[in-house]
Amino acid sequence: MKLPFFDQNFTNRLKEMAENVQKELDSISASGASGGDMVSITLKANGEVLDFNISDEAYNLGSKEMLTTLIKAAIADAMRNLEAAKKEKEFELATKARDSF
Repeated sequence: MKLPFFDQNFTNRLKEMAENVQKELDSISASGASGGDMVSITLKANGEVLDFNISDEAYNLGSKEMLTTLIKAAIADAMRNLEAAKKEKEFELATKARDSF
């Protein structure tokens, strides 16, 4: 009796699936905002910044500390949203992989 994990076709299929999963996870992006959208940012899964916006209203706050706080909050929001999107995609892909076997 030949076990499936010793079969080269099965191993190749698993490798291909893993590569596809990584590509899909790498393609995820998410946005975050703070101060009622005074500061917004969009991040890729690898942390690369795709977009960043500071509104005129945020510039006019007149406080470097407040602007810094808004920027940090927008980044934290984007990171939370990115992690949630990754977990959702991982669940979707795991379900699809399970159903293909």
